[in-house]
Amino acid sequence: MASTALLVTNDNEFARLAGTVLRAKGLTLVHAPDPSLTSSNVATVKPQLLVGDARGGVAAYEQARSVPAAKELPMILLVADGGESDALKRCASATIQEPIDQSELGNLAEYLRFQGGTLEAALAELRAGQVAAGLTKLSQLVVEQPGTPVSTWARLHAADARIRLGDQAGGAAELEAVLVENPRTWQAHLRLADLYQPVGQVDKARQHLQGALPFLGDSPMAARVQRRLGELSPTPAQAPAAAPVTSGPKVLVADDSATAREIVVQALTRAGYQVVSVETGSEAIEKAQAERPDLVVLDGLMPGVNGFDACKKVKRELYPQNPPGVIILTGVFTKRSQQLEAMRDYGADCVLEKSPNLKPLLEAAERHATPAR
Repeated sequence: MASTALLVTNDNEFARLAGTVLRAKGLTLVHAPDPSLTSSNVATVKPQLLVGDARGGVAAYEQARSVPAAKELPMILLVADGGESDALKRCASATIQEPIDQSELGNLAEYLRFQGGTLEAALAELRAGQVAAGLTKLSQLVVEQPGTPVSTWARLHAADARIRLGDQAGGAAELEAVLVENPRTWQAHLRLADLYQPVGQVDKARQHLQGALPFLGDSPMAARVQRRLGELSPTPAQAPAAAPVTSGPKVLVADDSATAREIVVQALTRAGYQVVSVETGSEAIEKAQAERPDLVVLDGLMPGVNGFDACKKVKRELYPQNPPGVIILTGVFTKRSQQLEAMRDYGADCVLEKSPNLKPLLEAAERHATPAR
């Protein structure tokens, strides 16, 4: 039986190009120009694959996921520069960007129409917060479909999920495995550069930025990567960077992931804080008792004593009168309502979603560092 692809775009050039590719792969094409009608079109057409133009946003495609026919529907979305992460987290199975690689789109369409349902079953669990089950299914896909686009995107999704949970080392391992299978995967190169640059591994960051460039063509992404490479390559005339100030507030950082811990330590040190770090929640409690810090930054999901329980111990037992500020980083409580509830239950001053973007953490550290009186 012929498979049907729903093509959602009001861009005639994208419709022509994508239509040619999809028909060449033996797909029956239904063209729907209005993205706002995606949910109703999915319910009516019941396609085996959706290819959509999400350069204006992913809201219509995310809403379409509520339609029963779209629960495990593979979606390939064309996204604007900078929109990939949001699209993958909310609804996309895979993304493409301009200039469109017709071979990449064709291979994705061919594999996802047959195996995309299995990938989507795993992604549905990740989006529902069932991370362990989702990661297990993604691992099974990698074993069953080695070297295919399905395996590549399973690993990319697994890497993103691990990084959101604060497991940067696990995420990096997934991304390096992607490049072993397919060195042309520029998405893996850029994610690795984003992991290595904040911890001062400039050579590795540069290597991966350079690795991505040949596959980005003349896209806006290529221009952005070129700018980043320029920033990583100071000229001899530039003055050396000033040594970080280390006489500021004392911060205790606890995270069982060495990579995640180092990222936070480096960022806080560069911002002028005196930073000490430990690996576990129990060590954080002991260290906080031995030398009262001005701020404690805790990973929420450490084994043994987790960050939430360590926060409660520091705030309510060790220092009930004049407690230090406590920030908890977590990949579990991503909604603001969940974060506020955790702050109330455990006494934290701030609960933040773990992210490679450290600006919210630095802003929170400035607000909540509390010197001893």
